[in-house]
Amino acid sequence: MAFPTQPLRDSSAGPVATLTAPGAPCELLTIELDGVPQRVFRHAPRTLGEACRQQLQRCFIELRAHYRTDAEASASLLAYRNH
Repeated sequence: MAFPTQPLRDSSAGPVATLTAPGAPCELLTIELDGVPQRVFRHAPRTLGEACRQQLQRCFIELRAHYRTDAEASASLLAYRNH
């Protein structure tokens, strides 16, 4: 999902409405939790574990055009420590 390409200040709805509208990257839904309506992000991870797994797949470091994810960097550090 891509963020809007136009500057948000040009939006007549305002930046929050633009980013949280249906189909937008930060789309909000209203769900009922224990009988209380709650606003939640549609594309947010459902659990902390899922959020961590997603984060580990992101690029962590660049060294001479070699990109490493958090998981790769952590594995290298653990291997070095245990060597």
